[in-house]
Order: sequence, then C-alpha cells, then structure tokens
Amino acid sequence: MDQNLVVYLSGDVVAGDIDPIKVQDQALVRLGNPATADIGDEAVIADRGAMAVASCTYKGKRQKFAVLIQLQKNVPEKTSERRNALRSFLRSYFPKAMEKQGCK
Repeated sequence: MDQNLVVYLSGDVVAGDIDPIKVQDQALVRLGNPATADIGDEAVIADRGAMAVASCTYKGKRQKFAVLIQLQKNVPEKTSERRNALRSFLRSYFPKAMEKQGCK
C-alpha cells in the first residue's frame, strides 16, 4: 500500500437552513463541470467529485444530510466513465450513509 489519498469522502448532518451545495459551490466548480443529478433532494456530479444532500430528521430536528466526494486522482481516466462511476457510487452509498448516521 502506498498511502496516497485517492478519494476523499465526507458525510455529515448540517442545519436544515443551510444549503450545502451552495456552500460548496466554488469547490464543485473547481472539481470540473458540475451538473445536477437525481440523487437525494439535490445532487451535483462533477468531473472529479460529487455531492448529494437530503432533508431528514436527526435527533428530533429537521436537518440535512450531505455527502461530498473528491477524487484526488483521475480514476477512471476517461471523464465520462469517472462521472458515471461517481453517480453510481453516490446513488448506492448516499442512502445507506444517511441511515447509518441516524438521519431518517
């Protein structure tokens, strides 16, 4: 193992009145050509990353759950394949991560 970071992945519960995609707007632009996707309440897939957000109830409060993925290397090499891989991963990972975090 070479200890090089390939994927940065974070998921967190945020206040219900925050729009995580707006907060991360410039970061998503830097990740390349952000475009909306049909994951959660709102999602963006870029060339080297993605983000999805959904409203939920967390500890009795209306909150939002957000996941951010940033690729540190262009894998797969072809951009269209990379975007499809990000979309597929986010589609399967996001609802499970939200549930695991206790966001219903």
